[in-house]
Amino acid sequence: MHKKPVWILVALLVSATVTAQNNVSLPPDYEPSPVYPFGRLNPDAPPETAQFSFIVGEFDCVDEIINPQDGKWVTIAAIWNAKYFLNGQGIIDQYWSPQFSTSNIRIFEGKEKKWKVTFFRMPGYGHGV
Repeated sequence: MHKKPVWILVALLVSATVTAQNNVSLPPDYEPSPVYPFGRLNPDAPPETAQFSFIVGEFDCVDEIINPQDGKWVTIAAIWNAKYFLNGQGIIDQYWSPQFSTSNIRIFEGKEKKWKVTFFRMPGYGHGV
């Protein structure tokens, strides 16, 4: 069996790595970045995607909800964070509070003319579409 010198194998690996790095493209233009920390709405996204643009950003919130056990209003401090993703075609948002947290994925399905919203909630794991 003929063995190749180690330096040839190293040169081949370096060449393959450089070629792979040269073929890697930059992140899509509408994803979150240092310049656009919450991403941007892609102009090619369905126009309905802009319906949720008001939630894009990071917000300190005060929620008031009814406690289902006693029917009294409860005030909750929370943080809401939303950004564009999938190259500006959808919105992903997260909500944190001491009581629970949730994450949502919002995409408008142009062919069906319907919003597709998937959510996950903790504690007491919950999810749905």
